[in-house]
Amino acid sequence: MSTTLNTELVRILPWDDHDLPLLRLLNAPAMMEHLGGPETEEQLLARHERYVNKDGQLTSKMFSIVLLPDHTPVGSIGYWDRIWQGEHVYEVGWSVLPTFQGKGIASAALASLITRINQERRHKFIHAYPSVDNPASNAICRKLGFTLQSECVFEYPPGSFMRSNDWRLEVASEHFPIEKVREQFPALQRTYKGKPVVYLDGPGGSQVVKSSMDAIYRYMANGGANLHGSFPTSKETEAILADARQAIADLFHVKPLEVVFGANMTTLTFAIARALGRHWREGDEIIVSEMDHRANVDPWLTVAADRGMTVRWLKVNKETLTLQLDELDTLLTSRTRLVAIGFASNAVGTIHDLAAISQKARAKGAIVAVDAVHAVPHFSIHRDEIGADILLCSAYKFFGPHVGIAVIRKEIFEALDVYKLVPAPSSYPDKLETGTQNHEGIAGIRPAIEFVASLGFGDSFAEKIRSGYEWIEAYENQLAEKLRKELGAMNSVSIYQASEDVPKTPTIAFRIEGFSPQEICERLCEEHSIFVADGDFYATTLANCLGINECGGWIRAGLAPYNTHEEIDRFIQGIRAIIRA
Repeated sequence: MSTTLNTELVRILPWDDHDLPLLRLLNAPAMMEHLGGPETEEQLLARHERYVNKDGQLTSKMFSIVLLPDHTPVGSIGYWDRIWQGEHVYEVGWSVLPTFQGKGIASAALASLITRINQERRHKFIHAYPSVDNPASNAICRKLGFTLQSECVFEYPPGSFMRSNDWRLEVASEHFPIEKVREQFPALQRTYKGKPVVYLDGPGGSQVVKSSMDAIYRYMANGGANLHGSFPTSKETEAILADARQAIADLFHVKPLEVVFGANMTTLTFAIARALGRHWREGDEIIVSEMDHRANVDPWLTVAADRGMTVRWLKVNKETLTLQLDELDTLLTSRTRLVAIGFASNAVGTIHDLAAISQKARAKGAIVAVDAVHAVPHFSIHRDEIGADILLCSAYKFFGPHVGIAVIRKEIFEALDVYKLVPAPSSYPDKLETGTQNHEGIAGIRPAIEFVASLGFGDSFAEKIRSGYEWIEAYENQLAEKLRKELGAMNSVSIYQASEDVPKTPTIAFRIEGFSPQEICERLCEEHSIFVADGDFYATTLANCLGINECGGWIRAGLAPYNTHEEIDRFIQGIRAIIRA
């Protein structure tokens, strides 16, 4: 009997050379019953070549459907162009292996595919043509909001005709809803020297969404209280904390009891490091990265110094601004206790391949501690997909208040021997939440996450978060590409970034010949009302490796979903004006 699985584990990945075995499984007679029967080997290989689309000439896009955490291939899905009744439209199709049918996989995969189409927007409508004798596929269309147009005779493959239903879905007609986004951030109304302020300091802390402010005020206005009381304000406080834990659990696809709150990411990391270090010994080893913010370096170095441990550094390639992952096999040993790694560089934006790093670390029995502070504002994170044991972030970087957040895998959290007061709880997560928490700040966490979810769609809150992030990521990357292109065309500007094929956050670090970073930032502020930061941003090791700390570090422009194309134009015009002057 089929049962619905956790559809948050469903992913679609661009079709690749290694997907040919999956295509052969999908070519079985039972699978091709409604599609004219199995293809010959020659036809199958030709289809595979089209699916891979190595030269990128085809407008069609095919994907394998996989299940996390092992990326188990379970089906295919894709879209292509068709002229239907005189109009250019998208056609979508999918196929799921029999063992995995009836579990909600196709619906989740099609929802992700629709998100991609909505970002492309070359045609107005999406059509699907399932056979009238295929109730499951017709039900999927209905579930995802397609409208049944009519029954039709559909030719597929060429020369084979079947009775189909014509289902139609309108492609999202609007571009990224920037006005809807901006109206939710009161700080964007600020002016400086008679001009609207442009906030390009997001990596240092985003602006706060109004719904988060409202929740903070509402908690305080209704009467705050400490926990474990018998009166309403105490019970309401406990409910708010539980609700925030659930929101974070949905954000990272974890269990609520694995979520802990604290003053900030740095404070939490020091507390976790100190607790883990109680059971580490002289001669044990840790690995830290030259690209990380020092908040994911110094807490571990402190413990290593206290315990007489060996510290090994995962080095940066100064030319490519990526980590030298080929050295990781040599760095890891049977004595490695922990690998501390950032998901994305808060200075230059490089996004690291955490899945590959964590797989190697776990093979040696090492804990993987991930600094996700700079990543969370920009893209969706699945804790188990990246293999993190400890995941750290801060709500003030993703549209919320100043609250630190840690997610610790259950088996590690249970064994964590924390420093705490004797009467304080010994159970997790409470044992790590020393003292009274910032209840009003925690009240503002869920609304910050709901802002992201409001831009997405899906059956669950987690699905809405993921699709909301996909839209944010696509929009921010458009702005970042524009900014990088314009800066790169200026002879006196040096951009510090990885190559085009390396994923990056919309964070651009650069220097301008003849100017100190501080001078540029001061003039952008005073002459153009643009707020952008300079320095090393606590990525001190990276700045030292590149030899720029002694000359002021970088200028760092960081984008957020409330920034606009017009603001990027103002920034570029401001830089040009300063250089010309």
